[in-house]
Amino acid sequence: MISSRNLLGFPQTPNSQKRKIKHEPTIETKKHRQISLRMSLAQRAELQRKADLAGFSLNAYVLAATQHSQVAGVNNEQIRELKQLNSWLKRINSNLNMIARVCNYKKDRVDLVLVNICLSKIKAHVENFAKEYKQ
Repeated sequence: MISSRNLLGFPQTPNSQKRKIKHEPTIETKKHRQISLRMSLAQRAELQRKADLAGFSLNAYVLAATQHSQVAGVNNEQIRELKQLNSWLKRINSNLNMIARVCNYKKDRVDLVLVNICLSKIKAHVENFAKEYKQ
């Protein structure tokens, strides 16, 4: 009688053949939800290349990448600070443009002392902010 062998090369006994249990997916393990991602063809090709290099299907690679990595987020406080900084920089830009407009318009009648004082004040504000920002 010829016996079949299992994956490890050992002969299969009648009992081991009966013990084959098919595990049905449960609600926790069954993959029944789908998402779609928009990306360029180049991005898709790069993602597929990385999946191939890792020896995964595209689906398995994306799942592994999302489950075993952490995305750095920005909190609301940082967003608020960045908005304030952006507003402050816009005001400085506006002031510099006004000074440049006056200098270009009046050319030889510009009070250079006054322009220098204004620019010095702006420079001092920027330097103070840079010191505070570094801390």
